Amino acid sequence: EYTIDSLRKLRENYNFSISDTISEEKKKEYKDYVIKKSKLYVSSYKKENKFKAYVFNKFILLKRILIPNRLDDLPFPELSKMNIIQKVMKSGYFMLLLLVNILGFLGSIYCMFRKNPIGLIPISLVTALTLIFGIAEQRYLVPVYPYFLVLGVFLLTECYGYFKRRKTQ
Repeated sequence: EYTIDSLRKLRENYNFSISDTISEEKKKEYKDYVIKKSKLYVSSYKKENKFKAYVFNKFILLKRILIPNRLDDLPFPELSKMNIIQKVMKSGYFMLLLLVNILGFLGSIYCMFRKNPIGLIPISLVTALTLIFGIAEQRYLVPVYPYFLVLGVFLLTECYGYFKRRKTQ
């Protein structure tokens, strides 16, 4: 029920709905159009692509929450206006975030396979956010970060111990 042209028109109407140069009455018309068409296009997408809509897209959200593609929440100007120190700090923070997220998530899975219930806490929250609520925002992971840190360090120590035992054999 939608084409690339209809999606472009939807984007254009959305831009009009948030424009400051148009009257409030006209903005409301554009907004109502955007809402109506968005609902129609989403339902059409779900009908035509059931697997993608209900399964595949959830895993894309999981990837987005664990490996974000941008960090705009830092108190620095945009990347093109930063000096080298700010760029290094932002890059370091981003790498640390990726490391904590990925190692913590893998550590949670590892703990679950070892039948340790501590791994259920972060896994259940991440699963609820992505698979149930469809949210992929870093701010909702704040309660999980302490678990991710501990479980990530646990995973690294387990790996270190495994390779050390393997080397001595």
